[in-house]
Amino acid sequence: MKGPVVNQQTLPQEASLAPPVEAHPISRRWPMRRIAWACFLCGQGVSYEAIATDPWVRSSAASVRRQLNRLGVRIRDVVGGDVRFNASKAAFAVFEVAAARRGVTPAELMRRTVEILGRDAALLDNVLDDQN
Repeated sequence: MKGPVVNQQTLPQEASLAPPVEAHPISRRWPMRRIAWACFLCGQGVSYEAIATDPWVRSSAASVRRQLNRLGVRIRDVVGGDVRFNASKAAFAVFEVAAARRGVTPAELMRRTVEILGRDAALLDNVLDDQN
């Protein structure tokens, strides 16, 4: 005889008695570099769908959501919180001059401007429409 004889009928039963093994959140499909990039994008407020289409992630939105949830990473809506954006140098220079006249920082003046525009839809429409 060559090697032990294995009863093929007992294998599925024995396998079903074993406790389920939970998959580790970090696997070959999700190496650290891919996870780090997805977490970075998530922290920037990028949607799961947009993260999934990123060339370094290339996955489905559901898979991205599951993987990030396993790691405890959630996309937070930026409602009433800090909003960061890049202003052009020319626009920032205008805000610097206006802020200095009012004795506030350019960031505070930008916050006030957005707050004012956010409270008056007609004013916002007029400002946006006058740009053309």
